[in-house]
Amino acid sequence: MSVFGEDSSDILFRIHEQNATAIIETVEERGGTPEQAVAALLAGQAETGWRSGLSLPAPAADISDIYGWRFAYNIGADSTDAVRAATYTFMDNAAAVNADPADPVAYALAVQQADEREYVEDERYYKNGETPASEYAKAQPIAESAYTELRNAQ
Repeated sequence: MSVFGEDSSDILFRIHEQNATAIIETVEERGGTPEQAVAALLAGQAETGWRSGLSLPAPAADISDIYGWRFAYNIGADSTDAVRAATYTFMDNAAAVNADPADPVAYALAVQQADEREYVEDERYYKNGETPASEYAKAQPIAESAYTELRNAQ
């Protein structure tokens, strides 16, 4: 079974697969490593489940990009172009991080926390005892499976 679901004709399967592919391709275009691609996949999975254009938690009335930030691009929020734009920002932030990408959870969190928009845990969706560290750790095997599935498909 695919990490994206059981039914490849399902719209969510296709959205998740397309967005994960866009993340990997964008990291690679920017000269990133497989470890950085897994970290970007991990952050996108932990923050939004690989969906761009979702509503931010109340009281905000805005929508988010794939990494959970307030959407601020002049393109369709749920498009793969939006995923690519957000991943460009992720990779810009990655350039300022000294964390080791071999630890994808710590690395992805360090990249998110390096963002000038200020990563405030209380403003994220963690309401039932979840923490960024716990959600990122939960997303790691999913991200690794997605990377393996998509790269083995080439």
